[in-house]
Amino acid sequence: MFRISNRHTFGAIFGIDLLDPGRRDHYRQLVGDMIVSYLTSPPDASYEAGQGEEAHH
Repeated sequence: MFRISNRHTFGAIFGIDLLDPGRRDHYRQLVGDMIVSYLTSPPDASYEAGQGEEAHH
């Protein structure tokens, strides 16, 4: 949603069309890399110590 709702602003700032079909493979790779990174990263030490999400509310 962010990529779509701010496409005109980012297009003006960075000079690229975020909906360009030629960039879809690039975006797909970025999303895949983020998901794999998230799933393979070690747990946050503060979360394991009981200071996770509850401490932020």
